[in-house]
Amino acid sequence: MYGFNELIGFEMLIFVFRYLLINLRALMMENQLSDMIQSLSISSNECRIHARKQLDLWLDSSLTLLREAYNEKFNEIDQLFDILTKDLEVYKQRQLMTIVEQKTDPLNQEIEVLQKQLPTLIQVKNIPGSVSNLEICRSTNIIDRPTEFSILRHALSRKEPVQSYRYSSTCRAMGCDSKQDIILLYDKDELILYNVNGTLGGSISWPTIEDGFVSDITWCSILDSFLVLGRMALSSFNTHLYTCTRIPQVRGSQSHHLIALAYVENDKSVFICCHHPQDTIRQYGTLPEWNLQRTWSKNNLINQDDVGIRCIRVNSSNTQLGLVIKNKNDQFRVGLYSMDLTHLFATIPINTTSSSLKGGRSIDFMLYLTPFIDDHLWLVIYGNGIHEHSLLLINSETEKSETIIDDSILNASMLDEQYLIVRMKQSMSIYDIQ
Repeated sequence: MYGFNELIGFEMLIFVFRYLLINLRALMMENQLSDMIQSLSISSNECRIHARKQLDLWLDSSLTLLREAYNEKFNEIDQLFDILTKDLEVYKQRQLMTIVEQKTDPLNQEIEVLQKQLPTLIQVKNIPGSVSNLEICRSTNIIDRPTEFSILRHALSRKEPVQSYRYSSTCRAMGCDSKQDIILLYDKDELILYNVNGTLGGSISWPTIEDGFVSDITWCSILDSFLVLGRMALSSFNTHLYTCTRIPQVRGSQSHHLIALAYVENDKSVFICCHHPQDTIRQYGTLPEWNLQRTWSKNNLINQDDVGIRCIRVNSSNTQLGLVIKNKNDQFRVGLYSMDLTHLFATIPINTTSSSLKGGRSIDFMLYLTPFIDDHLWLVIYGNGIHEHSLLLINSETEKSETIIDDSILNASMLDEQYLIVRMKQSMSIYDIQ
């Protein structure tokens, strides 16, 4: 048996031995690690070769990008040159046509400026940074191609109307028949028929008390008559017999007025919008049966906080319906929908001018919308019923708009895709815009 002291001394000896063994192992590992570190070397060419291969790949891809950018910008220069050549011809013709109306001094100065700019008309802007920042652009806008806006404004401002009828009126409803070249107006309890050639066709009384004020008029080819929409009833006006016949299937009410209508030539149907929240838009067809085919509620078409729809129209190809929508802030927009009103293709805000607002707010009951020449162009007549109304041209492709006339416009309509009928407070003018 060992004594207590001997046992303690033996355990201490074991502890010291283990400690020395651990330190020896650590020292050996440190020596091995030091040897490994000392053996590290980049004397091999593999690292350098790999890096150079990466650099070569970068050079190849960069040169490819540069060549593509160069070829693209090279083609842009050719395309821009062709456009500017055509624009210059347009500019020359435009100036030659109006040269007698202009003062020579300003025109001479404009021509001198253009002559100086011609050699550097195409600019290459090299902006530091990405290759894509390289820009091919023109150095002047003096010979920009005229837009639809400028063409129409130029035509209306410089051309005398083909015909002009002088009378004072605050009524706005109007419709045209291109086949007979006739125009039907509503004015003070009367429907008045005019011919484009300048003669008065005749008139017939309208029962405003029973059927309400006329809110819209359109030509219906299948019935060979005008459809006249009062706020309470729809009637058919026969231009040959001068008779007005109510259509019993279509009725409004004191609380839910009929607002606007559109005739669709392709499927011989009529769309009518009204104030009713559940029957905001109705579709009747096939004419002349006047069967109610479908209805759309307000929630199906517009936002919950919108006031309602103020006008409905169909484009010339019968492929889109245009709706004028008014929101709770008295702001208007045009929504272009599919013919079944399930898809919204575009939304264009109508930016009214201060002259058409009263206290900053519009109180207009409705805005008239009219398809204009091409499917993507629309005319809008907006205002507040008190101040001057304006004629606005909007482009659904660019979603841009521009005021064409700001002179008491009440309504406008196209006739034969050549004549623009403009109804004003003091007159009605017919313009040949071709």
